[in-house]
Amino acid sequence: MNTRIRLLGCLLAAAAAVPIAAGCASSDSGGESDALCAYRVEYNGNTYGTIANVKFESAEKIGTATEPPCKDTPNDDNQDEPGKVQAFAVKGFDPETAIAVGNSPGEARFVVVNPSRSLPPEVQKLVDAVPDATAG
Repeated sequence: MNTRIRLLGCLLAAAAAVPIAAGCASSDSGGESDALCAYRVEYNGNTYGTIANVKFESAEKIGTATEPPCKDTPNDDNQDEPGKVQAFAVKGFDPETAIAVGNSPGEARFVVVNPSRSLPPEVQKLVDAVPDATAG
């Protein structure tokens, strides 16, 4: 058999095996796949998402937010139940724009309504105030 044809056959077989191997890769989570969902919470009819690395000050507890289950696996009937987390007001923000969620005000994370769209101006100011780690 021609060397080129054998080489081409080997390359095609290797290329076909790569997607199969990648699809079967296991994680270090004891055989369970890792969730691919972004952190979201629901509070008072709104869905909020995380904005990282901003300075904010949590205020009083305003209620309980729901952490919807991550539905990253189609046709998986074993979806987790929604979680509950305390919701806190954020000083300088209407809760319709931003809240903080967590076990306590000091440990809470800043979440914003619909962060995948353009940020409200008052949230953008917080983001812009974060020093650029690459500058200097």
